[in-house]
Amino acid sequence: MCQGSVYIHGYLDPELKQDGRLLYKCAKGYVVDTRSNRRHILTSCGEDGYLNTTHLPTCIPPTHCVGPINAGGRAITGDDKKPSTFREKEFVNWRPVIPTRDAEVNKPIEILCESGQRDWASCSYDGRYRYPDSICQERNIISNGSQETDSIPCSSQVIYLDEATEQINIPGPQDFGWIITPGFPHMVTQISEIERNVMMTSPLGTNIAITVEYYRSNNEKKDEIQLIEELYGQEQVKNLAATKTVFTKTNKATIRISQGAVVRISFLVLS
Repeated sequence: MCQGSVYIHGYLDPELKQDGRLLYKCAKGYVVDTRSNRRHILTSCGEDGYLNTTHLPTCIPPTHCVGPINAGGRAITGDDKKPSTFREKEFVNWRPVIPTRDAEVNKPIEILCESGQRDWASCSYDGRYRYPDSICQERNIISNGSQETDSIPCSSQVIYLDEATEQINIPGPQDFGWIITPGFPHMVTQISEIERNVMMTSPLGTNIAITVEYYRSNNEKKDEIQLIEELYGQEQVKNLAATKTVFTKTNKATIRISQGAVVRISFLVLS
């Protein structure tokens, strides 16, 4: 039985297991081992009733999404309950192009669909693959005469910025999506020369992980992507860099994209 505090910096609240041990999971999507992306530890209090944290690993950011581009769940077809990956299936609908496995975090993944159209998934900052609904719909499978989809992390929130101002209301924790400006991914000579402001709101008590997965510019202006928050009655401005993730302090923030910038930005709500 633990007598002292059971909270550990960098970990979420512990879960008590049946054998009396405590299960801790890393907060903020971090891991304890970047080679496997293991996210939890099991430990227990000592004879004195206190946790000895000196031997426990520190949670750190993952560097890759480990393994092939996969579903992150189970593809259930009939009695087949074995975990499957896109690589193990026939590529009848689509296949990853660049890369095909062990993708670096904070970068887009190019997908080639059966129709010949190209789409983009992501290796998110937390080392997990995530996909837009357009790709998930390509993954529809037939099971017992009905149509089902694999349990993979998909989102319909793919916002193409056509206007100067966009308001995004993100429903809840773990919801995610992308913000894309004209010009991605193709090199084009004509890019809209307007400044864009994306106002984001998530539920109270949450914050938002924001990653610039892709960036290029047609001008030499500095500070072209900024995160703006109001904290303690004052406006706080932070410059965003490509392939880097920042975390908002509150559930409201504005992303300002200067004219001439071409970006793909991913967002994920954290509780």
